[in-house]
Amino acid sequence: MRTHPESTTYRQVHYHDVAAEPICRNKADPVKQPLVKIRPDHPAYPTRLGREGPLLYARGNLSLLGKRQIGVFSSIRASGSAILRAIAWARSMSGTGFAVISGFHSPLEQECLPILMGNHVPVIVCTAREIAAYRVPHSWGEAIDVGMLLLLSLSARSRRMTKQSSLERNELVAVLADEVVVLHAEAGSNTERLAGELELRSTVVRRL
Repeated sequence: MRTHPESTTYRQVHYHDVAAEPICRNKADPVKQPLVKIRPDHPAYPTRLGREGPLLYARGNLSLLGKRQIGVFSSIRASGSAILRAIAWARSMSGTGFAVISGFHSPLEQECLPILMGNHVPVIVCTAREIAAYRVPHSWGEAIDVGMLLLLSLSARSRRMTKQSSLERNELVAVLADEVVVLHAEAGSNTERLAGELELRSTVVRRL
């Protein structure tokens, strides 16, 4: 595995501000980084959400929110050729300086995640349920603790993903992303509709 130079941009920034409120975590949890509540007056709070934006719940390197971000979406089902294109795209992200933000919920999004992490691409995982109830894989825990991964959520109490929380999660990804990559969109799918809506908002959307 490659190592990072000392000048790496993935180094964590520690914000000493009362607007980031630590939330107690399970002592058995292997992740060192605490879960925090981020208010709009916190220096890491995304300006795109505005001063009256929603509370965010996060765990990991908050400075990733300040990086240029590529949002990723995909339909649940994908063809073999779509999988190959997505894998090639994930590999191409190494060294670009972008962070990748996504729900990483669909199988194709999940396929790309270990490739991105293995190539030291910073990742923001937006969950559609509360982070406190999220079972963090050990590989994610290591990435969180070295500043390469951030868990982000709008939800404080939703222990299960719902249709509404999924829509809100996708909207958060879309708002925070500087541009969007659609790994695969089935005809008539929610992903296809979302891509069309984003193009109407003048968001840069790249379809693989």
